[in-house]
Amino acid sequence: MTLVDPCPTTVLTINNPAPFIDQTYILRDPQIDRPWDVNAIVSKATLVDCGLLTVEIVDTNTNVSPDSVIFDDGRTVGAFNFASLYTDDVDKRGKYPIQYTVYHTLYTMNKVVSATFTVTIADPCEAPKSVTSKTLTD
Repeated sequence: MTLVDPCPTTVLTINNPAPFIDQTYILRDPQIDRPWDVNAIVSKATLVDCGLLTVEIVDTNTNVSPDSVIFDDGRTVGAFNFASLYTDDVDKRGKYPIQYTVYHTLYTMNKVVSATFTVTIADPCEAPKSVTSKTLTD
């Protein structure tokens, strides 16, 4: 009899709808929380327990973890939360494309990568891009 470990080839699938969507954070607004559950974001095609899943969240502009001054990847057991933190730093304005990768912690060769979602940080005091005048009528 030959025993075969199914875990190295098990298929992981990102679930739809994706838990993270494009959002805009306005400077000086309260933080935006994005609670998530690893079992809700990915499905596993295996009948055996392949162990824990690892989720890595990266800023695709830099390919490293998102800036910890403006993002918090809280991993308290049972209360995962990816948050846009309060900031008034205008230098943080811009678009931040984010992706996450999921894999079994002991089987790193079998990964699945999410679609990119974008967090835009906007300044409400920024000059308008255009102004259109209207004629007022009575």
